[in-house]
Amino acid sequence: DECRTAGRMVLHVTDPQSQQHDLSGTWQPAHVLRVRKRIESGLSLLDMGQMAHSILPLSVGADPEGSGIFERTSQIAMAWETATLAYRGKSNNIRVASEFGEEQLSVREFISSLQPSPRHKLLELDYATVNDFSSIILPGTSVERRQFQGRQPQKLHVAPGGWMESTLQALSPSDATSRSLHQHWSLSASMRSPRSTDEDLTCVMEGMGIRYRPESALGVVMGQTMHGLTSGGYAAGAYWKAQPSDTLVSVISNSTRSYDYANTIA
Repeated sequence: DECRTAGRMVLHVTDPQSQQHDLSGTWQPAHVLRVRKRIESGLSLLDMGQMAHSILPLSVGADPEGSGIFERTSQIAMAWETATLAYRGKSNNIRVASEFGEEQLSVREFISSLQPSPRHKLLELDYATVNDFSSIILPGTSVERRQFQGRQPQKLHVAPGGWMESTLQALSPSDATSRSLHQHWSLSASMRSPRSTDEDLTCVMEGMGIRYRPESALGVVMGQTMHGLTSGGYAAGAYWKAQPSDTLVSVISNSTRSYDYANTIA
């Protein structure tokens, strides 16, 4: 029998372009078709919610950079691989900070950290590939204050976590408004970086906790890049197009930003 304490998560991948229909003609058939599609999507989401603890909608279309479906699915694969390092990472060069301590999590603990309340099941996935990410997450943190040691920082009164507003690209359908306007039940940020330091982990955790105040926060920093993982882009690794010095950061959030997507299928 299935273990009752096992955690279950559904990755719901959709292609918005494949779901488009010809709505030309009179308004009534177009309206009926639109309503049917929303009811179908809503019932499907309800069924998945009854079978799983959390649902992560992912969109392989509507990329603002105009990339194709192959590149888009590669981005999703990279982001998801990095997002799950909290329980999958097997390297000694990995640092974890969560409500469960500083040890790597089990699958159950990972899913539990993403869903502090059983009422909130919809998640979102965002990612970014950045060079010198350590300098981007530094402003406003205690690490920056220690580095200046009494000298005035370049930017005064800057709250940490601004990189989550300006750097990340959405892989899930969600509200495009500022994250600061939403309530956050959980935030999880994982990094594949050329280095793994306590300072980077502190910057990530302060960026999530001080600006967005989630009920649950999870931070992971691993000292291995995607370029290093795929043996320098050889063979299958050529799909990822990652540079040796690039940091890949992946963020899973559970917040009211998902309401916008839920309203389209209600």
